[in-house]
Amino acid sequence: MTALPVLEQIPTGPIGTNCYVYGDAQAGRGWVIDPGEDPAVIAEVLRGHGLVVEALVITHAHWDHVGAVRTLRELTGAPFLVPEGEVEDLRAAATRAQLMGVYIDPPPEPDGLLREGDVLRAGSLELRVVHAPGHTPGHVILVGDGLAFVGDVVFAGSVGRTDLPGGDWKTLEHTLRTKILTLPDDTVLYPGHGPATTVGRERLSNPFLVGLGDARG
Repeated sequence: MTALPVLEQIPTGPIGTNCYVYGDAQAGRGWVIDPGEDPAVIAEVLRGHGLVVEALVITHAHWDHVGAVRTLRELTGAPFLVPEGEVEDLRAAATRAQLMGVYIDPPPEPDGLLREGDVLRAGSLELRVVHAPGHTPGHVILVGDGLAFVGDVVFAGSVGRTDLPGGDWKTLEHTLRTKILTLPDDTVLYPGHGPATTVGRERLSNPFLVGLGDARG
């Protein structure tokens, strides 16, 4: 029998940004995705599952998704991977957090860049990098077997903001139609905030997606 993968959703920081620990339990390898804050909590989850971290990965560089990166990188020695279009926002993250009255540990420079079509591997698991702009210009989603980590592109019943620097509604709408609604309806979506959902559920009930259609032939 194939062992189920490790998948832990960890709400972090002052606005409950979801960090995900996802990995192959049998191989003992995995990723930390969007470590927004609370590095000690994330590290404890990793220890509990006995996972070696292949990489610390972010979907985009808003401050609430990167606050724990520096500490976790020091603790794990894992490389920090950043979407190629998010490096400037990464460098501005700590300053932008302060403008919101929040202090975060300034994230380090990336060890590598994520590009459209890249495939990340941890044991038997794979995640495909898909460029998904609109909330931010360089935002990516990470698509695996039956699931996708979608950052702030889409939520249960809502979608990401487009009123922040670099946001654009028309671009996000195109992403929703061509990158989200083209996934199978039973794909589980793990967003940056709130509960998991599915493509099918959002297609039928999300007011931003209903009637949007998709780009399948």
